[in-house]
Amino acid sequence: MLLLVLLPGLARSEQSVSFGTLEVHYVLIASTFLEPEVAARYDIVRARDRGLVNVTVLSGPGTPRTAKLHGVMTNLLGQRIQLSFEELRDGSAIYYIASFRYTDAELLRFDIDVTTPDEGGGTLHIEQQLYWD
Repeated sequence: MLLLVLLPGLARSEQSVSFGTLEVHYVLIASTFLEPEVAARYDIVRARDRGLVNVTVLSGPGTPRTAKLHGVMTNLLGQRIQLSFEELRDGSAIYYIASFRYTDAELLRFDIDVTTPDEGGGTLHIEQQLYWD
């Protein structure tokens, strides 16, 4: 994943889930982990209260797929925030990025529906605690 390549050490935090023939990779990070130049290139706001979810959809052995993503983030107060995913392309790679606000040490829940036109999809259920640096 492009953003992971630009963030040393974060590739180990990447997770993946399979939905039939699809493999969905994702990572949640604080936006301050991005280098300022990378954030500027992709118009991503870097701030201590901003997080980023990066999703990639693959078919077969590493073939990037276009997909529709719809997601909701829920905090411990039960507030539901719609995620707005933006498609980013870098060569043949396709990334879906959404930013969100959070408070320090907040446990967040994400439900992200991933669908492709011909291979179906599924729902990612992610729970992660994020910290300010």
